[in-house]
Amino acid sequence: SGSSSDLQDYWRYPTSFAVDPVDPDTLWLVDYDLHYIYTSGVWKSTDRGATWNMVYSFRYGYSIVLDKNAPNKAYVAGKYYVSSDSYGSSLIHTVDGGATWGSNAYVPHRKRGYSTTLDPNDPTKIWYAFYGMGMLHGPRPDSLSGVAEPTTPGNVQGVPTGPGQITVTWDPATAEAGLKGYHVFIQYRDELNRRHNEKSCLITDNSYVHSGLLPDTEYRYMVRAEDLDGRVGGRSDYEFVTTLPAGAPSVDTPTDLFATMVSTEQIHLEWQDAADNETGYKVERLNARDGVNYEQIADLPAGTESYDDTTGLAQGTKYFYRVRAYNGSENSYYSNSSYAVTDGSFINPPRELEATDVSQSQVDLAWDDQSSNETGFQIERSSVTNSNYMQVAVVGADVESYQDTAVLPGITYFYRVRGYNVDNQSDYSNQVYVQIPMNINTPADLTATAVSQTQIDLDWTDVSDNEEGFKIERSESDNAHFVEIATTTAGINAYQDQNLTAGTTYYYRIRAYNGTYHSNYSVQAFVMTFTPQAEDPPVVDGVVIPLNPGEAKVLGSVESKGAVNPDNGDTARIYYLGNGTGEFKCMIFTLNGELVWESTQTSVSGYFEWMPKDTASGVYVSYIKGPGINKRKKIIIIR
Repeated sequence: SGSSSDLQDYWRYPTSFAVDPVDPDTLWLVDYDLHYIYTSGVWKSTDRGATWNMVYSFRYGYSIVLDKNAPNKAYVAGKYYVSSDSYGSSLIHTVDGGATWGSNAYVPHRKRGYSTTLDPNDPTKIWYAFYGMGMLHGPRPDSLSGVAEPTTPGNVQGVPTGPGQITVTWDPATAEAGLKGYHVFIQYRDELNRRHNEKSCLITDNSYVHSGLLPDTEYRYMVRAEDLDGRVGGRSDYEFVTTLPAGAPSVDTPTDLFATMVSTEQIHLEWQDAADNETGYKVERLNARDGVNYEQIADLPAGTESYDDTTGLAQGTKYFYRVRAYNGSENSYYSNSSYAVTDGSFINPPRELEATDVSQSQVDLAWDDQSSNETGFQIERSSVTNSNYMQVAVVGADVESYQDTAVLPGITYFYRVRGYNVDNQSDYSNQVYVQIPMNINTPADLTATAVSQTQIDLDWTDVSDNEEGFKIERSESDNAHFVEIATTTAGINAYQDQNLTAGTTYYYRIRAYNGTYHSNYSVQAFVMTFTPQAEDPPVVDGVVIPLNPGEAKVLGSVESKGAVNPDNGDTARIYYLGNGTGEFKCMIFTLNGELVWESTQTSVSGYFEWMPKDTASGVYVSYIKGPGINKRKKIIIIR
């Protein structure tokens, strides 16, 4: 690097420019140079561009952005990596005006940076755009100082677990800021010897099942941990695994192998027989103290699902086991491996942990106790991922259940259990999780309307956004003996109840549900179906007004026409014919919804008479509601 104004002549492709928001004499420039390496990088001027200094040599830079509140902080994205061993090293930054530079090692993949911008809503976050990788939003690298990055995952092991499949496991990492998950980096060569580099999605468990692989091909795996702030820890050792040859065996693989220490001289094995054509099972054992390879220790008949190993066990030794079925000369794939220790203080881990959400405030746990020497069980829970566990309870020996009543709606909880005594702790059980649904709002405004002798229409307002549907309940003749008559899917707000009995009052209530969870019940609504014989239509001065049940009609009192002229002494008569006993109500509204008149009566057949002597000319709406009727009719006032 150098400092001279004539170096401006060699800038080939200045790609980004920034002015110090505090000191306008200070300028920054990024040059994307195709040919002259000594001009490619980050340049800075403190005299309005009269002279320039290269503050960082950086090939193919694209973008620079300054922190407006601290302009000595500059962030640069570019096309090339700083070094071939760095992940995310195409992203560099300085916090001291360019005197020193660092790469952003917290970005979990290795792609060419294109542009960067600071998050205007969060001074600790930054946006990066990448070639072939979209955009990422995460912490600024300088905002993460003072907190240790996650530890490096250890003991990475890979095993072919089926045709085109490898299962990779590793020891969990720890993170001061809380562990978010893991990234698995994969390399292999295809049939044409082309090299492939892949990366898994974020994994929250410490195992990864890699499927759809080429047969008889070597795959290389490396694992890194990421914390909740976006820091990515160191790279694990590489694990090399070769997939199984093409052609799956015809004998299915035994599953769920589990080893239990019975005593220092006996280890009990159990597994699931998944085959229906095996002629036997082969049991193999590995002495973890001084063994290198598994050795067959038993040949068992078809259908066997357990074995007790009592041969040649040394005290205080860890033994690994695996099982496979066979048919003649053909073997199945190996089962999972399981181990036990011939040590009096060794505690067999609990099995088959299950979690059930019985309400929005309680989760029930249950497990199988496999040990006889535990003092009790430690129950751990995580509400972020299945890695950041904290102990929430301790129960006594031989206990196989626990009720967690400190849970909240809308949160996913992960659980695991282990036994303990004064000298030791068991391995953890299997991990389980359960998601507690959010509270479900109660449906509102339930109404019931009789539309015939055999049908009632229900309507309500859906005020929840997380229901699976609605459950409709009905009670006949009283409001105390409800039974469920129907369910709907989410978002529905109406239901037609058919095949009912004429002249019968029905009561209704509904509630929303999501799985085993329910909202509160709605308000109740009730209505009577039409009676078998309708009431006589209304008669005025010996004249029958022809109406069917449930209908209404508006006429003037003088000329018996639809329009009403109050200046001639005319009144508006709203004739109706209901269906059932009860209260009938008529309300008159303007077109703007303003109530101008109302009246009630109990006659099932008749009319309401409105005297609009002080009412302006215009169009009004009458609304008649009662047993068996729910109608709106237009009234025209002419003066």
